[in-house]
Amino acid sequence: MIEENEIFIFFSFSPSYNLLNFISMIRATNKKIVMIQDTHQFSLHQGSANSSLVKPDLFFAASDQEEQFISDSNLLPSCSISSRGWLFQNEFDEYLATKPIKPQKNILIAFSAPAHLTISSRETLAKRLVVFNWVASSFPEYKILIKLHPHENQDFFMSHFSKKNFKFHLLPIQSSIISAIQISEIIVSSNETQIPLDVICHDDQKQIFLYSYQKKNFLKDKTSTLFTDQINNVEIGLLDYPSRQEIFKTYLKYDKDMHKNFLQDIYSINQKTNRDDILIGIYLWLFIYQKKSAILDFIKFKKLDKYTNLYNLLLNKEFDLELLNESFQDQSIRDPLFIIVIRNAISNNISSRKYINYVNQYFAKEYLLSFFLKDTQRFKNFLASHNLNTNFQRDYDNLLNNLHSLYILKSKFSAILFSLLAIIYSLKIPWISMITFKISDRIFKY
Repeated sequence: MIEENEIFIFFSFSPSYNLLNFISMIRATNKKIVMIQDTHQFSLHQGSANSSLVKPDLFFAASDQEEQFISDSNLLPSCSISSRGWLFQNEFDEYLATKPIKPQKNILIAFSAPAHLTISSRETLAKRLVVFNWVASSFPEYKILIKLHPHENQDFFMSHFSKKNFKFHLLPIQSSIISAIQISEIIVSSNETQIPLDVICHDDQKQIFLYSYQKKNFLKDKTSTLFTDQINNVEIGLLDYPSRQEIFKTYLKYDKDMHKNFLQDIYSINQKTNRDDILIGIYLWLFIYQKKSAILDFIKFKKLDKYTNLYNLLLNKEFDLELLNESFQDQSIRDPLFIIVIRNAISNNISSRKYINYVNQYFAKEYLLSFFLKDTQRFKNFLASHNLNTNFQRDYDNLLNNLHSLYILKSKFSAILFSLLAIIYSLKIPWISMITFKISDRIFKY
């Protein structure tokens, strides 16, 4: 199949072994790779994009602003970036044109992914309750519809909210969000999802209220705050009509020739990316999955200091962390390097506070921690075993707590294990902490 095609188009580049192996085969034949951004993920999450971890030859941003954000943040250096507007809007309009539906006196609450699905999320049952109470008290005459994340367990949600004697209708988990928007007059959603943009595309006359926790983005910037719950850190505000119009013109630009121009961009791809950087990034990801020969063979005979330093890291020898940082500024290389570096710290018992904070400052990314859960938990345990209170714990406190809860949710044994670890580490007896860590690390490693 690879030999028969010249261009490969992807919508997601999550670092799974099968996908990385497939991409490495494509790169081995020097074929071209295109990535299409179907949501405004970079802007909404301010640089966190776990769907774009491997560098393509051509990246289509969802808007001119997305393209500018990516360029200004140097997220895809030496990669061709283009924007022809949000390519999916035309399909959206055609769908709506065939199914005109008059809105009813419904108010739709479209919740974002909860913490047990996305561990970087700050969406909890307590915070959802704040949103629900505000909606119920502010719009008592409306029927409340609730749309959960497609991967969420409806029974778990009902077991909690049905006890509150709330009146609401829970939409089927796989039902269309577009249909839910169509039948509702008012939509309440998070500022961290694409849903408000879907609403604006469908009907800019619909009222939109956004709830937010701590993350700021262009949706939050355009929202006028109406209510704040300081205990749960929830803000709810109105996205007024002028703001919706501005967002439409800025982020949802539509051009009747956009698809034609999009195809022209693909056919005229200029492979200006550095081939070494492309291959190193892919080979480093494969190294993480224990396919080590490709990267070791690739850099074995390169004489530059930066490659010697990288080679030493991969062979678990002494290396220069600062030189590693200076040598590889491309994010598609730094992402796998982060996982390799923290594994190296654990295996070589590198517990310098300065070292850990340097890794956190220059390499750590929330989306990587969210994807590599075992490595994140191992690193957390490693720091606890050394009684290290570093910037890492403070910067990712919410994510680490969510990960802890996720393990407990999946296994009662985890709750017992975490309790024992906390007790033992609190004793601050180095040799006991180290032995305990080595035993527990085997559990989380495999």
